[in-house]
Order: sequence, then C-alpha cells, then structure tokens
Amino acid sequence: MRRFRMLPLWVLAPIYFVLISGVYLAGGQVGAPDRPLVVGLVGTVIFGVGMTVAFIFLTRRARRDAGGAGELERIRRALKTGRLPDHIDVVAWRSIIERRHQQLQRALWLNPVAFGLMTLVALSLTITRSPYWGLAAAFFVVMLVVSVVTTPRSLRKSAVIREELARREAIAEGTDLRPGEARAVASRDDDPAHTPPSS
Repeated sequence: MRRFRMLPLWVLAPIYFVLISGVYLAGGQVGAPDRPLVVGLVGTVIFGVGMTVAFIFLTRRARRDAGGAGELERIRRALKTGRLPDHIDVVAWRSIIERRHQQLQRALWLNPVAFGLMTLVALSLTITRSPYWGLAAAFFVVMLVVSVVTTPRSLRKSAVIREELARREAIAEGTDLRPGEARAVASRDDDPAHTPPSS
C-alpha cells in the first residue's frame, strides 16, 4: 500500500479510473440488471472521470502541502503510530495534522450518520429492487462498525502528535513547554472562541 501511495500522479490516475469505474459498473449491473449496457457504460465513464479528477486533485494538494509524497507518507505513518519522527518541518506538519484532527472530530458523528443512512437505503432497495443490495447493506454496516471503533483511536493518536508538535514549536520559539502545557496549547486551538491577543 505504501508503494501505491508513492506512485506518480500520472500513474495513479488510470489506476483510480479503472478501479472506480469497475466497481461502479459492476454495482450498477448487479443492482439494476435490466438497465441497458450502453447506458451503464456512459454513466460509468462520467462517474469514473469525475471521481478520478477529484481524487487526483486531493492527492496533489495533500502532497504539495506536505512537501512531497515521501513527506506525506511520513505524516501518515506518524498518525498511525502516534509517534512524531525527528527532523521535520514543524509548521508544515502542524497545518496538516490540525486539518486531519478536525476531520476526525467531524467523523466521530458524521460517519455513523452517513453509514447508518446508507444502510437504511440499501436495505430498502434490497426489499424493493434486488436482493443483491443486501451486500451493499452489509458493507455499510461493516464500515459503520469500523468507523466507530477506529475513529476515536485515531483521534487520540492525532492529539498526541499535536501535543508534541506544540512542544517542539515552543522550543523553536525559545519557550520550552512541559507536556501538560503543550496539551493546553493544543486544546486551546480546538476552542473556536479563542482568539489570539492583538499586538
């Protein structure tokens, strides 16, 4: 998986397109077997191109913000392990970690709602359209459980990374913070009511 994420964008684009289009076409044919194949192919191409462009755009922006694919992979590894490596660009890392932390906070409530609604839709389609939609319902249930289990864990690890980044940033500015003080700085950044004093 690491090698896949390190591939150049021009290599990733056709891979994304084939995978996305294949899943979309197969799902469409299973869910609506009476649909004409030509209609399915046209819809598949449109959907595949749109999603590929979106994924490539997001991947390119993430790599640019991190300073390259290699640095982005280091950030992913740090978020996975909860350990911050040495010799990093603290400012660039903190920007990305803050964004990821906010995404995880939204995911705490958004993922269960989204996967719960998609499960209900798939179940209704199982009854009214095709029993194969039951596979989609089972998939959404699995994703719901995985999200409920893994999101809080990922959020705790990102909080550890944020605390260490705050400590290193303070050291770079000449003010060493103890772990508890670094945690207070990271928590303060979560408070939307907090505004830094004007000079």
